[in-house]
Amino acid sequence: MIKIHIQKTKITLPLHVIKYISILFLVLNISCNEKPRKIEIQWQILKNGERKPRGVLIDGEKNGLWLEYYENGTIGFIKSYKNNILNGPSMFYNLNGKLTHITNYLDSTYHGEYVLYRCDTTCINIKGYYKHGKPVNVWEFYPECDCRLSRKIDYGEDGNKNDTLIDNHLEPVLMNGDKILEAIEKSKKNWD
Repeated sequence: MIKIHIQKTKITLPLHVIKYISILFLVLNISCNEKPRKIEIQWQILKNGERKPRGVLIDGEKNGLWLEYYENGTIGFIKSYKNNILNGPSMFYNLNGKLTHITNYLDSTYHGEYVLYRCDTTCINIKGYYKHGKPVNVWEFYPECDCRLSRKIDYGEDGNKNDTLIDNHLEPVLMNGDKILEAIEKSKKNWD
């Protein structure tokens, strides 16, 4: 048995949100086990009173896609959860709705491709891969708002190498790969 708790108010939802919620309920109905599950849709209420769907709690835990909105109503981020743990892709947007970066998580740890965009997504600023929270393989670094490759650094399969493959000196020396990765880690607290 599935219990759904939704307040009775008139709400107009975009078609893609209705499809997302319908598919989610279909999947939940198909995959229900023997015990009843409590399913709640969480909402974000903007300063103007508009309600926006944030995500679904199943037995009190975040599952599926979760959204956070800016006060102007545009999406700030979309994160993927499984049993209250970040798993899968997350996308972050600026106030104008332009994609600023994409991350992937496994058990709430960076795992997979990481891409940071600048200048309204016309240029990649950083592109690389994480494996269980460590930068691995080849990372590419571009100067802000300049689509020319500045550096390529190979961190190796296990993240223990730090070999500069290309250095075109297009960015200040202080903005080398290690400093940028340190800045990402420090600012990660603001994204989560």
